[in-house]
Amino acid sequence: MADIYLSNLGGGGGGASYVTATDTLTTGGWSLVSGLYQQTLSNINITSLSFVVVIPDNSSFSVITTAQLLQANTSGSGTVTVFANYLPTANIGVTLQIFNN
Repeated sequence: MADIYLSNLGGGGGGASYVTATDTLTTGGWSLVSGLYQQTLSNINITSLSFVVVIPDNSSFSVITTAQLLQANTSGSGTVTVFANYLPTANIGVTLQIFNN
């Protein structure tokens, strides 16, 4: 997993740091919780105040659409959790865009 750092993305007075990392949502890593499948990824750059965008690889399009991967995610210190309506049938490569203010 390679992390790319960009800083001072703000338009003037201050700025946010931005980190890009890659990871994989594995087929065996999903758990059914309260009617949704969920999987948690870890990244040292995620803080309790981070805003994390999870971007699935285009090559996983059919898996993503069949599983109905949700756009919403939750993040906490060191983790981001991704949700799906149905169990994904293959690994899904993702890019994490992590914004810290």
